[in-house]
Amino acid sequence: MRKKKSKALPETVFASDAQIRAVKNDIRELETMLENDKRLFTKSPRIQDETAFKAEILKKQQWLERHTPRALRGEAANKAYKEYKQLAEKLKENMPKASMFYQRYPRGDDPHTKHQKFEEAVKAEMALQKNPELKRAMFRFNHLAAKLDPSNPELRSVERLRSQR
Repeated sequence: MRKKKSKALPETVFASDAQIRAVKNDIRELETMLENDKRLFTKSPRIQDETAFKAEILKKQQWLERHTPRALRGEAANKAYKEYKQLAEKLKENMPKASMFYQRYPRGDDPHTKHQKFEEAVKAEMALQKNPELKRAMFRFNHLAAKLDPSNPELRSVERLRSQR
């Protein structure tokens, strides 16, 4: 009998602060509805299936647990920081420069060279986004940034690596 190769589990995509706040608000609203239903209990409760309600709360709490970044400490943080710096250098080398990336869309009366430069910028950015190795590097960069400092969303921004020349 052959053993199946175990695939590495994909890394968790961490939720943004706004998403985390929204889910926490949802949980709070559901819990308030349950409390109000018990407190204002008359002949027939408004919530018919309390277990389904509690299951929904539990599902949202588990989602929060999986998708909320936890800060790394000690040796794990040092290793992650070293990898983060290596990925930052790799991405910085392969990203089109800011002057190229943020140029204006050419108008009809602009010279032909401006149209060419714009097309080159689009092709360079598309090459970056289509490269599977660089896509994995960007994902890993964001993942490590979220683990190194969960409270700093600016650290996750790949755009800040773009060279200003």
